[in-house]
Amino acid sequence: MKENINQLTGIFIIVSIAVLGYLNYDREVITQEVEDIEEVNDNLDTIEIPESVVVPAVFVPEIEMMEIMLTELKATIRPYKIVGKINWPKNREAKFYLKDTTITAYVNWSGKFEAEIPGNYEGYITFHHGDETTNMYISEAALKDIPLTINTKEFDETINYGDASSESSYLAWKFLYQEESSISPDVYNSTAEELSATFDSLFQPMLEKLDEFYTDTNLVDSLKNVSLDLDEEMDKLWESDLDSSWSDEVNEILEKQIYINQIISKLVFYNAEIEWMNKIKNYYLKRHEQVQNVPKAGEAAIDFTYPDMDSNMVSLSDFIGSYVYVDIWATWCGPCKYEIPFLIQLEKDYHDANIVFISISTDVEDKRQVWIDMIKNMGGVQLISTDGWKSKICQDYAINGIPRFMLFDTEGNVVSSNAARPSSEEIRETFDGFVLDQEVEDEMSGMTEADPPAGEE
Repeated sequence: MKENINQLTGIFIIVSIAVLGYLNYDREVITQEVEDIEEVNDNLDTIEIPESVVVPAVFVPEIEMMEIMLTELKATIRPYKIVGKINWPKNREAKFYLKDTTITAYVNWSGKFEAEIPGNYEGYITFHHGDETTNMYISEAALKDIPLTINTKEFDETINYGDASSESSYLAWKFLYQEESSISPDVYNSTAEELSATFDSLFQPMLEKLDEFYTDTNLVDSLKNVSLDLDEEMDKLWESDLDSSWSDEVNEILEKQIYINQIISKLVFYNAEIEWMNKIKNYYLKRHEQVQNVPKAGEAAIDFTYPDMDSNMVSLSDFIGSYVYVDIWATWCGPCKYEIPFLIQLEKDYHDANIVFISISTDVEDKRQVWIDMIKNMGGVQLISTDGWKSKICQDYAINGIPRFMLFDTEGNVVSSNAARPSSEEIRETFDGFVLDQEVEDEMSGMTEADPPAGEE
């Protein structure tokens, strides 16, 4: 027993020396790598990989001394550093938004900064400076700090990460591609097949770019091969006697394990991007399905009834004979409140026209008083649903974003279920058309049949 304990102690010492000397990295870098190894192996069963990808399990011996080594080395894990240079900085802050925390770095007079990211963090990060933002991706398998250079005069076009983060470089490219793309999904006027084809066209260049993380580097084959080799080497190592070759063998094993970690991290990023594409496409297809049930222009409106501040029930159908301009909003909605002054002015400018202005708040019941206080200086017909996004009007008209404006004609038919906003010139042009039509109609109704010429009966 004593002999076994001494042997395990010797193994631990040799393995520790091998780890600390591995590839001539400093202790902090090595501890990061060891942490990555343990994290990946602990979580292999929970990693989501595309259906076509099969990740073999990596055998890690459950030996007490190895666990002790990992525990000791964890204490010195070094955080990542994002080392940045901002040309023409807007202010003295560079902010990095992680999943559950925000890290703020000071930007000095020359535009340089350093931000420390926890060494065990892996995932997306939003970088913010001035009024601009961009997405980054940090991998636990990263073995060096990440440089970031940017010129605020051309923010997205100049962002650069060198060769330290291919994932972040992809995200920078993706943002520019989306910004410059002329492909625009139309859930209102496209068929489901056309909408699906639109997204296929939009995503194709992204998929080709992502292949650099997957097929071009044969990641899956590499993962299979190195994992099988690692299994064999680990079996041999634990069955062999303690001798001077242990240090070299441990070096080789750690090197292969770290390589596996890097491959898995790339596959995780690849899968996350594929999942994002699928979510976007499925969201729009579901949205398309919802709007198909919304009455089209010229079709009868779906009636609605809501209380005003005095609990009087008011319905859309109460205003048959008038045009009705409906605003769906909420007191907490910034863009909604931005439109209010324009809406008030619009109502004043068309006060004599046959147009009724109705505003329906989607605030919940405990915000009723906030709503009452806000509408005191607002005109029009003010109603409230108190059901939030579950409001019947939101369901009937597929409303998933506010403010939403809708327009109905004098017969209670839909003019537009997604009408122009009060701040636009377009809505005034539409209202001017209503006024002109009304003037023509009034003129026609005021005409009488001419008297017959003299001598005729």
